Amino acid sequence: VSGLATQFLELARLESGRIQMARDSIQIGEIIQRSIDTVRATADAQNRTLSVKVAEILPDTLGDAARIHQVMLNLLANAIKYSTNGDTITVSASANEAELLVGVSDTGPGIPAEQIPRLFHRFSRLPGNGKDVSGTGLGLIVAHQIVDAHLGRIWVESEVGQGTTFYFTLPIVQPR
Repeated sequence: VSGLATQFLELARLESGRIQMARDSIQIGEIIQRSIDTVRATADAQNRTLSVKVAEILPDTLGDAARIHQVMLNLLANAIKYSTNGDTITVSASANEAELLVGVSDTGPGIPAEQIPRLFHRFSRLPGNGKDVSGTGLGLIVAHQIVDAHLGRIWVESEVGQGTTFYFTLPIVQPR
């Protein structure tokens, strides 16, 4: 219950604007690598392959590295949780003139179209693939609030039987 209480309080602070996001120079490639390193043991233990497809040169931007790391961990944890034995989880990152684009894809069972609109709502959880899936149902809405606070966007694309990709963008703001 304490995990639920902590996430609920965090969500309330994010929604009320009481959490100030840092405006530090961040390198998304480093955040991605740190996130992959954090979840690698869990992925290995559940027979998931982690793959990284990050552009060699990505611009720095301004943001809160700890909060973006939190978004990455949430998306990676969900990809591990909802994929199946032998699946691959791929993290990608690229940039255009205006924004960074980060994706977390899995080759899992996919999400039925009718369930996608609920994903970014409180306490929304997908049924586990025949297994007991734990969680609070708050992770994606917290991730959404963090990305919104960075003036980015977050969304999901999925096809049943083909897998799921969660994307988020961060505007490129040049550090001074």
